[in-house]
Amino acid sequence: MRTARRGGEIRVAVRASSLPPGEMMIRSWRRRQQAPTTFPHRTGHDAAGVVDEMGTGVDDVQVGDEVFGLAEPAGSGTNSDFALPTTWARKPSA
Repeated sequence: MRTARRGGEIRVAVRASSLPPGEMMIRSWRRRQQAPTTFPHRTGHDAAGVVDEMGTGVDDVQVGDEVFGLAEPAGSGTNSDFALPTTWARKPSA
């Protein structure tokens, strides 16, 4: 499991993430012509959870804050216990 060691990174303990239909098709090989993939393939581009670790230079959230965010396609894999989103925001209170 990677940690948020780089400046500007956070690590999120994932509580929810999505698995869009396109990724389900990739996993089931139904889109192998359009999206050739090698396995294992990490799925998920978005997640919501709790910040559990921060790199230097992060000043908009703190450890323990609830957030949601996106990972870049090359760094996806948010369908996991922990994620390193590249873009995030605090979860609204309502």
